[in-house]
Amino acid sequence: MKIRLRKKTALEKDLKKNQKAEKKELRQDKRAEKKDSRKEKKEIRKDTRDAKKEVRKSGVTGKDKRAEKKAIRKDKRSDIKDVNKEKKKKVSGIKEKIKDVKHGLNIIFPVKTANLALLREDLRDIKYSDGGGIKEMVYEDVPVILNEALSRARSLAEKGRKHIEKVIKKDRSEWVKAWNSDSLLKTWFGEAELANHAKDVFDRLSSVEKRLNKKISIRVHPQRDSGTNAQNNGTFFEPKTFKVFPKLFMNSLDPATSIPDYDYIGSVMIHELIHIWFTDQKLNDGTKVYGDVLAKKLAKENPRKARRSAENYEQFCITF
Repeated sequence: MKIRLRKKTALEKDLKKNQKAEKKELRQDKRAEKKDSRKEKKEIRKDTRDAKKEVRKSGVTGKDKRAEKKAIRKDKRSDIKDVNKEKKKKVSGIKEKIKDVKHGLNIIFPVKTANLALLREDLRDIKYSDGGGIKEMVYEDVPVILNEALSRARSLAEKGRKHIEKVIKKDRSEWVKAWNSDSLLKTWFGEAELANHAKDVFDRLSSVEKRLNKKISIRVHPQRDSGTNAQNNGTFFEPKTFKVFPKLFMNSLDPATSIPDYDYIGSVMIHELIHIWFTDQKLNDGTKVYGDVLAKKLAKENPRKARRSAENYEQFCITF
C-alpha cells in the first residue's frame, strides 16, 4: 500500500530549516565553550608547574617547601573547580536553549491553495502592533506570536502548579483544610471535600506543564464559519495537537495598543490541552462555561465539574 505523506508548505520548510540552523549554531557554541574550558585548565596546570619550579629554585627546604607546594596545589584545585563551575553553567544554559528549539512549536498551515488564501484573507483583517506601528497581520507573523505565547504558557502552568504544590507538600490529612483556606483555589475549583480532589487538579496541571515542555503541534485554520478561538477534539492519538483560528489573535489584541496579549494566548493553549481529557463543562442550566464569570459560578455550583473544566484551568493560570 502506498502511503502519501502530507506536503509541507514553504513557510513550514523555512521554519524547519531555521530550527536546524539554530540547533547547529548552539551546538557549535557548546563545543567552543568546552574547548575554551580545556584551554583554561591547560594554562592553570602550566602555571602550577612553573610555580613549583620557582619553589625548587628558591632554595626553600623542609617544612616551608612542603607548605608552599601544598598552597600551589590548593590554588590549582580551586582555579580548576571555578573553571569547571563556569563551564557547567554556560553549557547548561546552551543545552536549555537547544531543548527549547527542539521542543518548539510545530506549526502546520493549510496545504491547499484555497484554504491558505482564506487564512491570509482572515489574517489581513487583523490590524495589530508588534511594537513598531500598526500593520496587517500576515501568516509569517503567526509563528512569532505563537512561540512567544508558548513561552508564556509554560510559565503560567509552572506558576499554577507551584501554587497548588504548596497544598500538596503538606501532610495529606491537611490537604482539604489548606485547599479550602486558599481563596484562589476555592474561587476557580470550588471547595474540596477529599484529599484526592486537590491531587486531581495538581496532577492534571502538572501533566499539561509537561506536555507544554515537549513538542506541540498547532494547526492554523481559516476562520470560515467557526466562531471559536481554538479547538481540541480531545483525541489520545494526538495528545499534543490542537487547532487555532484567526479569531484567537483578534481577541488577544489590547484595545489601546493593538499589541497581542501573549498571556491570554498562552492560557488558551493550557485550556486546549486540558481538553485531552474533558470536553467543555456546563452549568446546571445547560450554559457552556466560557469566561471568568461563568467559571467562578461553576466553581460554586459544581466543584466536581470545575475541576474538569478547561475554562477554569485557563482562568486560574492567567491570574499569575
